[in-house]
Amino acid sequence: MKPLIGITTAYEKRAIRDYESLSYNYIRAVQLAGGLPILIPTLLYEEMDRYLDLIDGLILSGGDDIDPALYGEEPILELGDVCPERDLFEMKFFDKALERKVPILGICRGFQIMNVALGGTLYQDIKVQQGSGFNHLNLVDPVDTLEHEVTLEQNSKLYQMMGKDRLMVNSLHHQAVNKVGENLKVVGFSSDHIVEALEYEGESFMLGVQWHPEDLVVKDNYFLELFKAFIEEVKNKMILD
Repeated sequence: MKPLIGITTAYEKRAIRDYESLSYNYIRAVQLAGGLPILIPTLLYEEMDRYLDLIDGLILSGGDDIDPALYGEEPILELGDVCPERDLFEMKFFDKALERKVPILGICRGFQIMNVALGGTLYQDIKVQQGSGFNHLNLVDPVDTLEHEVTLEQNSKLYQMMGKDRLMVNSLHHQAVNKVGENLKVVGFSSDHIVEALEYEGESFMLGVQWHPEDLVVKDNYFLELFKAFIEEVKNKMILD
């Protein structure tokens, strides 16, 4: 039986009505890896436990910036759009999923939510606050454009999944991990010292990456290995349960 993989969605307030949205590439990546995607809408606080009863694994998806108030900072001018409703929902949902030891994969914003939820902080803008000269926010080229290299720690699960210690990845962010959250370990970084991957050192499986592997699985089947390995972790948890 295919494992059910919950994927968080973006809550968007538009002129006429509100929307929940998600790039179809997340759905495609989960399907190709052998999972069955379940979309998790924002704000359904009373239904969180029912969703967690249903899903076998969780993907925290990408999206807007995270409100710096969540890690005790005032916003700077370079801060982009934030969605406090989504921030609070995902932080709470993450906490409940972690308590249940649900395997978790965080992607871009989802990777940052993991870090903040575990007491970490972010650079609100890496050019201004970290001094990076890289263009980590490529909004000109297609989303599957390989932008820069990431080095992986060889003693990491991510290295075991990918089979090599250097990857070329796409890049669609201007925020990044600053202080690393509790029980998280840096296992990937770029040459300008941006944290690109984190693993959880607690009992349950949790991995976060700063790039967007879901946008790469069609162009380069190699990145599907990340989703396959995540699905395998989910299946292992299902057997133990």
